Amino acid sequence: MSSPQACDVLVIGGGLAGMVTALGALRAGMSVTLVDRDTPQRFGGLARWAFGGMALVGTPLQARMRVPDSPEVALRDWLRFGEVDPSDQRSLAWAKHYVERSRAEVYDWLLGEGLRFLPAVNWVERGRFGDGNSLPRYHIVWGTSLHLVMQLTDALKRADTGGKLRLLHRHRVTGLERSNGRICGARALDEASGAEIQLSAPNVVLAMGGINGGHDECRANWPAGRPMPATMLNGAHPFADGKLHHEVADTLGGQIVGAGEMWNYAAGFPHPFPHFDGHGLSTIPCKSALWLDHRGERIGPEPLVTGFDTHWLCQRVAEQEQPWTWHLLNWRIAAKEFAISGVEHNQRIRDRQFLRFLWETLTGNHRLVRQMQRECPDFLVDDTLAGLAAKMNALTATHDIDAARLKATVDAFDANFAAGARLSNDDQIRRILHARQWRPDSLRTCAPKPLQMRGAGPFIAIRAQLVTRKSLGGLRTDLGSRVLDAADAPVPGLYCVGEAAGFGGGNSNGKRSLEGTFLPGCILTAHAAVRRCAAAAEDFMFAKTPVTTDDYQRLARQRLPGFLADYVDGGAGAEQTLAANSADWAPLKLRQRVLVDVSGIDTTTTLLGEPCALPLALAPIGLAGMMARRGEAQAARVARAAGVPYTLSTVGICSYDEVIAAAGAPCWFQLYMLRDRALVQTLLDRVWASGCRTLLFTVDLPLAGMRHRDTRHGLGLPGARAKLVRLSQVLVRPGWLLDVALRGKPHAFGSLGEHVAAARDLDTFRAWVDAQFDPSVTWRDIEWLRGLWRGKLVLKGLLDVADAQAAVGVGVDGLIVSNHGGRQLDGAASSAAKLPAIAQAVGARTEVLVDGGLRSGMDVYRALALGARGVLIGRPWVWALAGGGAAGLTSMLDIWRRELANTMALTGVTRIADIGAGQLESA
Repeated sequence: MSSPQACDVLVIGGGLAGMVTALGALRAGMSVTLVDRDTPQRFGGLARWAFGGMALVGTPLQARMRVPDSPEVALRDWLRFGEVDPSDQRSLAWAKHYVERSRAEVYDWLLGEGLRFLPAVNWVERGRFGDGNSLPRYHIVWGTSLHLVMQLTDALKRADTGGKLRLLHRHRVTGLERSNGRICGARALDEASGAEIQLSAPNVVLAMGGINGGHDECRANWPAGRPMPATMLNGAHPFADGKLHHEVADTLGGQIVGAGEMWNYAAGFPHPFPHFDGHGLSTIPCKSALWLDHRGERIGPEPLVTGFDTHWLCQRVAEQEQPWTWHLLNWRIAAKEFAISGVEHNQRIRDRQFLRFLWETLTGNHRLVRQMQRECPDFLVDDTLAGLAAKMNALTATHDIDAARLKATVDAFDANFAAGARLSNDDQIRRILHARQWRPDSLRTCAPKPLQMRGAGPFIAIRAQLVTRKSLGGLRTDLGSRVLDAADAPVPGLYCVGEAAGFGGGNSNGKRSLEGTFLPGCILTAHAAVRRCAAAAEDFMFAKTPVTTDDYQRLARQRLPGFLADYVDGGAGAEQTLAANSADWAPLKLRQRVLVDVSGIDTTTTLLGEPCALPLALAPIGLAGMMARRGEAQAARVARAAGVPYTLSTVGICSYDEVIAAAGAPCWFQLYMLRDRALVQTLLDRVWASGCRTLLFTVDLPLAGMRHRDTRHGLGLPGARAKLVRLSQVLVRPGWLLDVALRGKPHAFGSLGEHVAAARDLDTFRAWVDAQFDPSVTWRDIEWLRGLWRGKLVLKGLLDVADAQAAVGVGVDGLIVSNHGGRQLDGAASSAAKLPAIAQAVGARTEVLVDGGLRSGMDVYRALALGARGVLIGRPWVWALAGGGAAGLTSMLDIWRRELANTMALTGVTRIADIGAGQLESA
């Protein structure tokens, strides 16, 4: 067995619940290993093949369709229809959690991730007696669940900054590891090589799917007294074998709740191109088809009609004499109503072809009917009922179907229309008419007509079998998705999400689902697990002193709402430049020297004429006052005490006067060129009068880069939806809400506040500032600025030697090699890559500084060795301040000082001025 591979969160299972857990953990700053038994091409599990229907409560889409839904109404429907055990408090709590949070944590969250829904809500599972969904709640993801999986796959890649995500495909977890009374990891087998590996993590999340993926386990758990067919098809994932469920129960005292309860489907047929043995496709049975037994007689006395009570349908089918039934219909019905659940046979929705989807909805899906006629032996078509009866018998190798009896069955149904609709008396017709009252459902439901109506043929018979699907039961969990033992106490370090947890609590659906609760249940339980893991990690971090920049980043992500954490961490586009900024410092190898007197290490220097305890300054960060209470003022005070410069951003929350009052001395000021040149001059006059003598002018932002993380989170976007997305993230960070959002007011750009007319909130300020960015700025404007500013002038954001030489030509005092932290032009070179050439070209005539990707005192040393006079750091100081307050930033700067001094000593250098290219190993 290999040596243990460590991470913060180990996720077992690559389905939807596992993906959402991994994504949330990464965004919370934690490292993640995700183990999935399937291939990379099947990443996403059953969600990759699912249709994408979701039962959601109180959404704007419902409101637009005037559906008066509420959590209270939904919970009443849920508990009544599901027959949830009233003594099962854990499952009841999850049911309540679902109806209360599905809007914010599923609907709004998915919109924030770039997903959309079809503009209609369907009404499913109404209940045979109106005891199911009392209102339409079934939302359909535009693009199906496959699009959802692909979006989350991309999100995982973007969130994997610094290599914090490790995906182990085709690995099977063979057991859990324990130490000192808690789960500490797992053993896994590489099924390609046969090698066994050990995975270590303080948080292990079980996301391996349901307990009844295989029919042996399914039959063993089947509820006593409930009919079970002799044969069934399988729509569950065969890798969901229940072995980890039983290990948790047998060795840790975990509780398996409702193991026999399943959400099966009553009408399926073998997949023409199966993914595994016994693979069944589940049809969405046609409401207008006659549901017949194996002899071709209508099942009754209450006819079987889909869309009202799937659980009851499955029991009726299971109790039949043979393990198959028949659906009898005609081409007219099939074209309008026939559908197959899942991605593969819903091409128009899957591929987001709206016009073609609309056309097939209105004119009939003849394409799918013809496809099944070609591919599926269980899908029989004939011009006559007698011919159809012969084909039905041939398929089953029996003489069960008597043609005359089949004709009599159809005649009896058609007799309802002999005198028009006024004398019909059939419960199936009544249910069809009820379904057609809701416009979205009427589009897929035929008006009742005789089966033998002229022009409606040919006739179709579909042999249907019960398809096992989702396990409604699973491991008992609390609202933090923690696995509970027999004493109802959490098993330390162990979590369970999605279908493995019975979609929450162990069995939150009870015996019946309102349909569409499964995908949201995976998302909700995953979010709960991430919150709990983050809280556990926060407790762990408080118990241990942060010693690296990564430690402070993790703390910051645990305390900041997601939109602010990603505002700090994110970059432009696919974040290639962001990643390169950090990665390109590491290959620079240092020359270790020995037997040099390094008893007197001196890290002091001067930057732009200002004495500094370190060759380092704090870079300007916009919105820093949103990361900690009055963040700029706190940072300036710490920087002053540490003996390094602090730079206030034009779009800082605090004003320049507030910052220098906090620091007790002037600081540097960063400027964007605004369209209003008079305002620029006013700003410069004001900061000069307050004592500022160093101006950093940012030249790489004629317009903002394409920062997708910000857009997804609604940061800076107008409208109620963006605010709701942000609010959902704020509510899970109560510490930030109290300390920064409430106590940290006012939240306005302090240096600009009095100049923005009618500003009501931060969104208004941001909109004004965005409109003020001037893409017409040229070197002539820099000459104007040089003539206006009497102090030190530094240009920030150069990556090209020609631009650096031009900067020297207009008389700047310094320049900063920078790509704006990877937030502007994605695909640009890293700062580390461009620094040597620029330093060599202009370093003798002006001070060259650098920022971008520096994460330690050793990186500072590397930058000096490449020719920089000093460095600016941005994200690291924000992480330290957000994660640990002023004390955290003080500690981090001290850590960097000690790292720099240690590196100098071990390379035989005692003064900053002596650091140069000679301290690097030659290529």
